[in-house]
Amino acid sequence: MATVITKTIKPSGGDYTSLSNWEAGEQANLVALNEIAVAECYSMTDTTKVNINGWTTGANNYIEIYTPLSERHKGVWDDSKYILSIASAYSYGLILNVSNIYIEGLQISITGDFSYEGGIGCEDSTGFYKISKNIIRGVLSSGVESCFAISTTSGAYIWNNIIYGWKEVTGNINGVFLTNGPGYAYNNTIVNCFDGAYNPYGGGITLVNNIFSSCTNDVDDTSYASVTATYCSTTNDNTKGLTPSGTGNRFSQSFAFVNPGSNNYQLAQNDTGAKGWGETDPGSGLFSDDINGLTRTVPWDIGAEKYVAPAGSLWFFNWG
Repeated sequence: MATVITKTIKPSGGDYTSLSNWEAGEQANLVALNEIAVAECYSMTDTTKVNINGWTTGANNYIEIYTPLSERHKGVWDDSKYILSIASAYSYGLILNVSNIYIEGLQISITGDFSYEGGIGCEDSTGFYKISKNIIRGVLSSGVESCFAISTTSGAYIWNNIIYGWKEVTGNINGVFLTNGPGYAYNNTIVNCFDGAYNPYGGGITLVNNIFSSCTNDVDDTSYASVTATYCSTTNDNTKGLTPSGTGNRFSQSFAFVNPGSNNYQLAQNDTGAKGWGETDPGSGLFSDDINGLTRTVPWDIGAEKYVAPAGSLWFFNWG
């Protein structure tokens, strides 16, 4: 069994003061050491771009970067929790040049006006990536050419993420949620993006239980033959890339979010576009909870967050 080596990233009192410093200090051949490398990120704003490169990993000797629940957002952007905030990234805020990496619970913000920026870039095709429970936002200005919240090569499993703001600003093309297959995207909430899912090179994408709200295109693909979309729900009609015949797909929906003006995309009680319309267990045991770690109930809601009734709410019945 592999030995887990956990290091903390804190503004003070931890092992490292930035995720980038952890990467440089811990870089190793995890297979030879039979280790799992864990970076535990605590509440702070981390402003140094991270390039994970030079490691040797394997299916049982992987890298995990996550925030403990006490340091993590609760499904809504929170400036008091851990944030990887990169201005004018030119590349990605977090670039993964080796495979076999788990990313969970981060907030990533990319601000700028350069070409080819993005949140997470997965550049190795020899293993797998698992990316879950993150909030990844773009705060873009003029001059941006091509941006991706998540860019992958292959072997990616992406679930329970909230992704927003990756949209063209001055007419340039901005891919938003990019999966160069094979890739699997389950229960993500994707809002105000140019392309919700972008697949220019084929290889196969499976989309299940994703919300696409106010995106220019739900899916942008050269042929759509390599995209399988089921139980997704969108504000668009059926001409924006989702397979019209896909089982359970819902078109021209209106989502009731708690406070979309403040980027709070939790489902409200009166939602009819996503609540209860999802496929149960689309990942065949990959996950059973939502972005906040709450166990999903049958039938599953579409999107990153299951609906939760407000504390103290009461139901009143008219017995006639």
